[in-house]
Amino acid sequence: MDTMKRVLQLLSLCVAVALISTPALASGNINLALGQRALDDSDFGPVDEQFFFGASVDWDMEWPVNLAGGLYFSSEDDSIGTTDISASVTEITFGVMKNWESHGRMHPFVGGGLGIVQVSAEIDDPTAGSLSEDDTAPALYTEGGVYWRIGHAFNLGVHGRYMMAPGIEIAGSDFDTNYFQVGLLAGWSWGTK
Repeated sequence: MDTMKRVLQLLSLCVAVALISTPALASGNINLALGQRALDDSDFGPVDEQFFFGASVDWDMEWPVNLAGGLYFSSEDDSIGTTDISASVTEITFGVMKNWESHGRMHPFVGGGLGIVQVSAEIDDPTAGSLSEDDTAPALYTEGGVYWRIGHAFNLGVHGRYMMAPGIEIAGSDFDTNYFQVGLLAGWSWGTK
């Protein structure tokens, strides 16, 4: 767990440096997203389809690509007989994004980078008792989508994101932590011309 804290501190420091070094007149976007996340159903059984929400931000540093960061969370609760099962997935990412401004107000984008995924699971059985565990793994992500600029600064669109991680261990068993999510996004841009 100490290693995880160090990695999160390092990632936070990278984001802070990027924010501090961003020129005051730089442009960018902050988008909120919500939708459906699909985990490997053979590993996560009845809690493999999860509702997610999160936020991403990208900064235009006048480079060929924008710097990008994101934070997403999903969870699901279900039961098998009298056994209650809940699972949640949290991810924090930092990478790059290429954002095109096509004719009109359409902005397609693609991106990718590094992330950290934390999976928490809880099983509550009236006869066997309760078990609660979590594990964390490094990850890679890729994403793409399109949004339309409405007015001067409002973004509305869709996105898809695929997360690849080496897997985690919960209760002595290995679980695949690769997943795909698709959802709606809405947000704001700043510094636009």
